[in-house]
Amino acid sequence: MIGDTKIKKAIIATLFTMLMATAAYASYYVYSNTVHMTITDYSLTLTVENNGLEVTFTATLIDPSNKTVSGKIIEFWNCSDPNNPKNTLNYKFGQNVTNDSGVATYTTTVTAGTYDFVARASVP
Repeated sequence: MIGDTKIKKAIIATLFTMLMATAAYASYYVYSNTVHMTITDYSLTLTVENNGLEVTFTATLIDPSNKTVSGKIIEFWNCSDPNNPKNTLNYKFGQNVTNDSGVATYTTTVTAGTYDFVARASVP
């Protein structure tokens, strides 16, 4: 019986060691809340007003921090595909520098017709 007691103690000690080892590794993950954010790049918007054949283009340049950008040259272009303007620029018809409000305007006279226009700026 004494041998049986030693075996039982050895088995209990082994089980206890296994239980403790398992408890040490029985971890799980906790998760934080989810945060949603949108990262933006520079944005350049273009609007147009016309008075007969006189057309005024207004472009506004905004940086990734949503602040206006002054002192940048804005180019005004005619393009042949409004869905892919950067690859279909036909000719630059004007340019101007953005003011303290990030706005550049350009006024020109056009002939009657249908046109697609785009503005572009070189940014860092």
